[in-house]
Amino acid sequence: MDGIPEKLDPRALKIFCLPDDTEAENYIDKYLDKSAKDFALLAVDAEGKPILDDKEQQKRIEIDATKCWNGYPAGTRATWSSTVSYNELVSNGYGPGCTLPMLGSDYCNGKARIYFAPWESYFLLAEAAEYGWISNISAKEAYEAGIRSSFEYFGVSEYVEQYINSRNYNRVGTSVAFDHTTEPSSFKATYVDGYTKETKEIQYQYPVASKTLYGKALNDHITKIITQKYIAQMPYQVLEIWNDHRRLGLPFFEIPANESDLIGSDMVNVLKKDSWKDGQKWDFYPQRMRYPTTLDNADPDNYQKAVELLGGSDVIITPLWWSAFKNNK
Repeated sequence: MDGIPEKLDPRALKIFCLPDDTEAENYIDKYLDKSAKDFALLAVDAEGKPILDDKEQQKRIEIDATKCWNGYPAGTRATWSSTVSYNELVSNGYGPGCTLPMLGSDYCNGKARIYFAPWESYFLLAEAAEYGWISNISAKEAYEAGIRSSFEYFGVSEYVEQYINSRNYNRVGTSVAFDHTTEPSSFKATYVDGYTKETKEIQYQYPVASKTLYGKALNDHITKIITQKYIAQMPYQVLEIWNDHRRLGLPFFEIPANESDLIGSDMVNVLKKDSWKDGQKWDFYPQRMRYPTTLDNADPDNYQKAVELLGGSDVIITPLWWSAFKNNK
């Protein structure tokens, strides 16, 4: 993107810093011996062959990623793609001279880990109330209290009322306002063509709810609760996020991007070049952790028994019993 999105969660720039944003309070310059202007796209033709300039060098399309909010494509890496190595903005990643948002200096330098913050309690109460398990607080009250608690922690409480009442959809069709449950519809958006520099128009399509793991909606109460829990738990509570995703299919995770069939991992024969066309599947995402190799080495007989009880191989995509039951596998 040639900048940052028009609308951004107020907590985003408290957690992350932008490339070359040296004026930001949380900017981290450690290890960054290059600028976000030092990288380019290396030109290739439709067959992936280098396009040479008049000096017989591969043509470079210069890109200035300064203060840009670019996301890393989910799953893309050199072993999946024949072209990713030509994209220095992606292959550079978080290396010297960052072109992508990075965790801010306070988090990189060991900002205190909060393992069960008040917002987590509120979002758990909101989910329980939504299911009718408790009656001492409404789902909406607990949900909004969780957001307020998170905003207070990040020091952006001046934006919280506007945020809580926002009906703007994020990129996957979820808004914040609890009572706003209208599903999103496609819309026309303008963009600048990176090759021609022309302003063009595209019909933006949200994900199809029925093709997501959650399968019910993009903007119902549970979607909102888990989305806000996910944001509030960043960046350290990744296992909490993973557990929510395994049991609900929320928050929304993209299908890992790959330009060729995946080889050399647990997901062989699962992620194909065109896997995205049929929507999300549980097999596309890790379901469990492998048993430690020490178990196989120290007690191979019982290790084999444990694998048998799994009902599948000792790989990350074999669902646990409760997950297999839930998904009718």
